[in-house]
Amino acid sequence: MSEPFRVAPEKQFDFDLVRPYGSRVGLSFSCGKDSLAAWLHLRDHAFEVVPFYLELVPGLEFVEHSLAYYERRFGTRIIRYLHPNLYPAIDNFEFQPHERHETIKWLKVPLYKYDHVEERFREQARMDPKAWIAVATKRADSRLRSARIAPHALNWRRHTFMPVAEWSKADVFACLEHHRMPLPIDYELFGRSFDGWDYRFLDQIRRRFPRDYDRILRWFPEAELEYLRLEVAKRHGQAKLDKPAAGG
Repeated sequence: MSEPFRVAPEKQFDFDLVRPYGSRVGLSFSCGKDSLAAWLHLRDHAFEVVPFYLELVPGLEFVEHSLAYYERRFGTRIIRYLHPNLYPAIDNFEFQPHERHETIKWLKVPLYKYDHVEERFREQARMDPKAWIAVATKRADSRLRSARIAPHALNWRRHTFMPVAEWSKADVFACLEHHRMPLPIDYELFGRSFDGWDYRFLDQIRRRFPRDYDRILRWFPEAELEYLRLEVAKRHGQAKLDKPAAGG
């Protein structure tokens, strides 16, 4: 194992706050740069990391390829769950054709929140119900996120913590470079980790991964309306054709 990556003392999370609950912690892993840095940082501090990934669209091949790589690289399984935003999108008829509406109403698709996933994760991973779960949120991401981060970057209700809360983007990239950890293909395609089905994501997936594009359309058949929305935006000078801003 390489030498630990070190950050300035004021950016160092106080791991003594969570270590009394055990050295085995969960990690909400997005394949993004911040969650990769959090995983490496936890490992540097002798934590056993049990990661899980929230699938926004189940079974996308380019996502599975990245997850499989990081499973090999870190030597552990990444548990998959459906993202809490998936079913609400369907329940709200997002990109759903009219002929599906009655079926969706009849199905009463299951709705759940992040804390429900975390509870299920702890059970499946055979962790203590109060075991801590790391979330790779940074204050530097936005003013809104900064305001929502509690003192000491701890959420005592959900037992989640933010080990890289005080880091800058430069700290994150320095950590990845220190450990020679590559980013997933998402950053080549989108400039960030995959987290939506608007045009900026769809167009790149259609070009590079047509089977994944077809899979997205099976879940959200009218997602192709994003192209129509783009044309309207272009006519009004409102289109933003660049990649999404680099994020988690």
